[in-house]
Amino acid sequence: SAQLNFQLGAILAVVGGGLLALGVVWGCISIVQAHPFVVLWLVGLVFMALAAIMRPGGLLSLLPTAVQDFLLNRTVFDMLYDDTMCQNFIRKWGRMLILASGDFAVSDIKALTAGLDPAFTDDVLRRTFFQWLPPAMRTVLLPLNDPRVCAEGSDAARIARAAASGTTSVGACAELGGPPLTPQRIYTYLQEKKQDRDERITEPNLTPALVGILGAWPMTLRIGSMILSGTQGALTATMGVCCGLAALLGLPPARSFLLNFLARGLILCNLKADVVNSDRSHMLAARTARALAALGMFSVGSYVAVALARKRVEQLRENLPTPTAVTSAVGTGSPLGQPPPPQRPPTTATSPASESTSIASSEGPSSSAA
Repeated sequence: SAQLNFQLGAILAVVGGGLLALGVVWGCISIVQAHPFVVLWLVGLVFMALAAIMRPGGLLSLLPTAVQDFLLNRTVFDMLYDDTMCQNFIRKWGRMLILASGDFAVSDIKALTAGLDPAFTDDVLRRTFFQWLPPAMRTVLLPLNDPRVCAEGSDAARIARAAASGTTSVGACAELGGPPLTPQRIYTYLQEKKQDRDERITEPNLTPALVGILGAWPMTLRIGSMILSGTQGALTATMGVCCGLAALLGLPPARSFLLNFLARGLILCNLKADVVNSDRSHMLAARTARALAALGMFSVGSYVAVALARKRVEQLRENLPTPTAVTSAVGTGSPLGQPPPPQRPPTTATSPASESTSIASSEGPSSSAA
């Protein structure tokens, strides 16, 4: 019975494999008959594979330099340890976010942009999206980029002039020959952007509705200020603890002192202390110090973000109108922050009879004197 089952299973396996191979061959023939160009693709791929195999330098020499460096010089540990790209990205764009979040003086702008690549700052602030396009696409979109060769007053001249002069009074980007981007020019640029944004906001503010009808906005700002204050305190504590522990575990004398103290405590509890005094423990403590230092740096960045958010919330709370101002604004129809229109003194309507009486009374003494 077992031998018969084995023979029957072998026969079924052979028949199934043959049918599967026949189906694959049939499908390939059908594909080639329906799409003959697939044969050319396959032959081309085979030739390219043969050419790559016969090339002395291999395909690696044809790849970009960054890919070659990644494949030849990087390891798995580098992926875990090397965070230079992330830190450079956060430091570079974090300054731009801070620059866009508030109204800073020239000295503050100089401190924020100190050390940044001038080309990066110029590209972020003054380079338009049209200039980011490839040259071929820019040529297709704007063949005549010189306003002097266009008809005066035409749309082509206007578009060419806008593409060559930039968007603000600080000039075009450095690629188009614009002036250097100094802190004073950045300040002027931010002021123009702020004025343009304020002019384009035409809808009325929601603050009067929230204050006069619901009264929820002041409560929301108060709760937000309390939450941000608590978060700021927690981040301060976390920052201090992480930096302190990172300093203790990062310095070899302090790390050895802490590990020896822990080993003595284990010995007093009748436990093994060999693991604590090993090199592996020192390496683990050093890694923990790096992790705590990274967490401390993240806490510093979070503290700055929370502090800016709290400052903004406090400014909103200071700019809240009082209920009296809301009532007067609703009653007079004038916007908040502006005095109501002056009221004219009431005038009494006089009838013609009263006017004649007043004229006669005024002329009476003069006629009697005559």
